[in-house]
Amino acid sequence: MQKLLVFSILLASFVIPLVASRASTTKLAVRNAIIASSAVCVLYLLGLMFFYEGVKLK
Repeated sequence: MQKLLVFSILLASFVIPLVASRASTTKLAVRNAIIASSAVCVLYLLGLMFFYEGVKLK
């Protein structure tokens, strides 16, 4: 499971700049990077809550 978590962080580190680099302007690229980072953080948190036993909801 830890290998999967590390792999997901590594994958996100490559995917977010690739998404942002497709934009036509710098402002749009930054906006896309912020949106992609936020989406990855939310999905990562949900994944930790439901699939990783170490994180417990109070």
